[in-house]
Amino acid sequence: MVLKLFLQKTSNVVGENMILKFSVVVIATAVAYSATKIEAAIDSQRTILIPPGVNGVTLEVGSRDASDDYLDMMASYLADLRFSYTPATARSRFDRLLNHYDETLYPDARPDLYQLADQIDTVHGTSAFIPNGEITIDPKTHQIEIPGLRKQWSQDIEVPELSGQRTIVIPYKIRNGRFLIGDLYEKNEK
Repeated sequence: MVLKLFLQKTSNVVGENMILKFSVVVIATAVAYSATKIEAAIDSQRTILIPPGVNGVTLEVGSRDASDDYLDMMASYLADLRFSYTPATARSRFDRLLNHYDETLYPDARPDLYQLADQIDTVHGTSAFIPNGEITIDPKTHQIEIPGLRKQWSQDIEVPELSGQRTIVIPYKIRNGRFLIGDLYEKNEK
């Protein structure tokens, strides 16, 4: 850019520099404005899922939140993976459950679940969890509570001390549209 408005060369250079600085400020402002609008657009995007077997229910997942129907379905699925098993299915069910763990909790959860799978093999344990009440979703604390009946058997004999009405608690978060969980536990355990 060559500015020939003034008689002195230095005045023209100073004028050019001021115009270039103004241009940089305008471009930086436009980029910052564009970035904030893109971030807002990404956060407001929602994906609507209609999986097979779910009729009349719309499941929505955003980048940081999800519909109650989606949370309800995921919580029931994960509680079933964790608390309903046989010696033959425990490891594969726990592997599928680990796919939903938050990355920061995965290293601690994996050995715990595999140790539980070893114990299930040793005692020939079987467990079933049947949800039987209203699932409670607390979006403020990011916890889901599922009341239900849990039955446990060892070598085909029911263990009454381990069976009965239980409430499963699932701490969760949704990050970039992905449902992640903390450690699932029975409410009376912690």
